[in-house]
Amino acid sequence: MAQFKHQLSHSVEFTANYTWSHALDFGENNTTGASATALLDPTNIRLDKGNSNQNVPNRLVMAAVISTPWHLHGAWGYLANDFEMAPAFSAQTGLPYSVGISGSSSTLTVTPGAPVQKIVNTGSFNGSGATTANRVPIADRNAYQQPETYVVDLRLSKRLLFRERYGLEFLGEAFNLANHPNVTTVNSSAYFVNDVLEAGSKTNGAANTLTPYSTPFGQVTSINNSNFALNIRQLQLGVRFQF
Repeated sequence: MAQFKHQLSHSVEFTANYTWSHALDFGENNTTGASATALLDPTNIRLDKGNSNQNVPNRLVMAAVISTPWHLHGAWGYLANDFEMAPAFSAQTGLPYSVGISGSSSTLTVTPGAPVQKIVNTGSFNGSGATTANRVPIADRNAYQQPETYVVDLRLSKRLLFRERYGLEFLGEAFNLANHPNVTTVNSSAYFVNDVLEAGSKTNGAANTLTPYSTPFGQVTSINNSNFALNIRQLQLGVRFQF
């Protein structure tokens, strides 16, 4: 981690932070409770060792505060003094994702005596019942990264002082000022497992097909839709009274 900071002087303050990191784990499930079914193989946790869901190798944040250096008096002072501009820029590596599989396996138990057998509904190809574990076993977990994200925010303000005790501040703020399309979701399913009824067999799922998923793997499916940090351009105005 590296940081550069220019303390306020000549009406300018500037700070910049760069962080390089690498987060590894055995597959946290990001839920409020523990769940063994979130693993690729609940009997072998080592198969899930890989990049964390929160692994963001590179992050850069820069911010500045620039205020008017002059101090005029009289009517001109009310109009021209106490302006402030505060831009901020952040960029980081996209979030990781794995090569996924959609669908469930047919190599499980069947109902004895039924005229047409049906497999147990597993919800995942490995039988653990977890959709989060549906990934290609031979590919490392979270081996891929979404595209980088970039955000520019800007804050403008003007203060009016009265009798040295009271102040009125007019604010204008913009988030994602450039309305940059930051990717928030991609398609992580590469293959689809389909259960079929094999000819001459009464077992539904006696044969499986593995086909490419309908949406190309890695295709962007959502932008600016993280509900907080990454969103479409937003503008807001405000007034603040200080005493």
